[in-house]
Amino acid sequence: MRTVRDKGLSGISAIVVFVAVILVAAVAALVLTAVSYNMEEKSVGTGSQTRKGIVTGIEVISVFATDGSSGNDLEKFELFLRLSHGSEAMNLNKTIIILDSETGSQTVSFNSTAGYGGVDAATTSDFTVEYLTEGPVHSDGYLSKGDVINLRFNYLDYTGSGDGGGVGENKKIKIKVFNGKGRVNLIEFTTPDVIKHKRVTLWP
Repeated sequence: MRTVRDKGLSGISAIVVFVAVILVAAVAALVLTAVSYNMEEKSVGTGSQTRKGIVTGIEVISVFATDGSSGNDLEKFELFLRLSHGSEAMNLNKTIIILDSETGSQTVSFNSTAGYGGVDAATTSDFTVEYLTEGPVHSDGYLSKGDVINLRFNYLDYTGSGDGGGVGENKKIKIKVFNGKGRVNLIEFTTPDVIKHKRVTLWP
């Protein structure tokens, strides 16, 4: 038969167990809160890295070349560019174009003194820009949201005579656009088997 003393001890034991359960639950809640907070921080960090990865993107709409009707080669190249969705403006003064062909490689940079009126490049070391469309936040010298530009440059062997020195028929070409922020756009194509027109579409 249980005495009053035994019942009292049982009651105290129950209280101790109850308090222990509450403490365990509280600790578990704190752990879950900390884990949830860390996961949220990591999620935000990953999202920021993802956004940072696309803020400097550009889109190459198309690539053309001219002077194909004389000498059966292509001497003057044109790239039509715009920003990718959600990207920051691209500083043209920090933009570099590299063209690799089967016979050579060349690097061209922006000629800011040529203006933006569609003037052809004067040398084989620079490119010029014409704004075909100006976006709502347009600024000369930048490719901004809503802008569409025509970027022009001459091939490495361009002579100006129109009778040779360009990229010939059935030649592999790689064009790399470096935007100055570590992002590179690569376009690869092969010139037509027969080049006889003044203006030739190369990509897409």
